[in-house]
Amino acid sequence: MAVPKVTEKNKVITNKIAELVEIITEQKLTDSGSDTSEHEIAIDKLVYELYGLTDDEIAVISKSDRLMTD
Repeated sequence: MAVPKVTEKNKVITNKIAELVEIITEQKLTDSGSDTSEHEIAIDKLVYELYGLTDDEIAVISKSDRLMTD
């Protein structure tokens, strides 16, 4: 899949992703060991929404992520 272009329709989602990335970056610069998983999960959900993924597609991605981290 190609990266979606920012449009008026998805601008709120892309702005929120950018805000969360900025928060994570600031936290990690202050304390590299800080737990940013809550923000990372929020970004994941926003990306799923941005791409219009179904629950089945999200389940496949989540399963793949778990396999990679084990």
